[in-house]
Amino acid sequence: MRINLMDPALQNVAGHHLDLDLKVARVLSGQGHSVRVYAQEAASQDVLSAFGSIADITPLFRVRPYADTRRLDPYAGELIGYNQQSHLLAADIRSTAEADVWLWPTIMASEVNACAGISGDALVAGCVQMPVNIGEQQNGAMWWRHALLAAKRSNTRLRIGAMEPDQRYDYLPLTADGVFELFPHFYEGAPIAAPKKALKTIGFFGQQRAVKGVSMILPLATKLMAQGYQVVIHDSQQQLTGIGQTGATVIGFVDDLAPEIAKCDLVVLPYSQEKYRKRGSGILLDALASGIPAVVPFDTIPGRWVDRTGAGTQFAVDSEEWILAAVEEARLKFPQIAQAAFETSLRWKDRYGPRQFVAGMLGDAGI
Repeated sequence: MRINLMDPALQNVAGHHLDLDLKVARVLSGQGHSVRVYAQEAASQDVLSAFGSIADITPLFRVRPYADTRRLDPYAGELIGYNQQSHLLAADIRSTAEADVWLWPTIMASEVNACAGISGDALVAGCVQMPVNIGEQQNGAMWWRHALLAAKRSNTRLRIGAMEPDQRYDYLPLTADGVFELFPHFYEGAPIAAPKKALKTIGFFGQQRAVKGVSMILPLATKLMAQGYQVVIHDSQQQLTGIGQTGATVIGFVDDLAPEIAKCDLVVLPYSQEKYRKRGSGILLDALASGIPAVVPFDTIPGRWVDRTGAGTQFAVDSEEWILAAVEEARLKFPQIAQAAFETSLRWKDRYGPRQFVAGMLGDAGI
């Protein structure tokens, strides 16, 4: 099949976009499909080079999907931004090559709206990665409902879903036909051969942002090293000032983070409990797929993964004290949580991974 992989947020190496799009493109190309990737018009050379011989990539999209639309107008900014993005996206999409599938590994409401009525016979397949309302956007349900109704009215062939059940439940009432798929996670980890035996090395991974507790990473690392732990910090964009003075092992951007995660005995996610209540964590999923336990915020999607698997501990308050207490709990329970993580990794490959994710997104079109 001819497949156009669309991602207006594919601009830099940090975050989930490059990782996800590369994995999807590799699977599709390996299955013999003709794949074209369309990225943000300002995509970095590192992003463009990453696809190599896997797929042709074109910097195209003018929109910035994560832009704060409040700057457009204090009252109607979201509406103005939604309309502007929809029109710009539709214009850019019309310049793409003909294809059987328009594949959106990370799809947003304005992108569904842009596809409505112009996709012809092509299947529009998309996966949501974010909660209905993200950041300062307070009317996400409105935009999603409008976009999904537009797709229904225009008879757009739409296959849309999420990887997390919590997110699927939130989006399902917004659909026009009561259908919102649950796709397998694309994370595959780097499975270890045997359960970890002792808690010695603790890792902090992922793009450093406020919602991920970036301000606590260096203080936590310093205190954990004072307790005798070895600490690994992932700083893909050299954002952590003073990191060189901590004594921690620092790694920058790597094509595949899972093997680095697998070298640790425990992964700590000092994420905001409020922001991750309806948001998943790729770092956690790569850890579980690898067999590595984790410390995560309570009453969140990551927390529910730990509840189901038993592969870690949780903190109920976003503070250094509570996170350190959760690490201490992990030390005391380490044989149990390490075994639980290992058993989770043994079951992982039967349900999850890039191939399963792609198959879920394509549905019958992939047969």
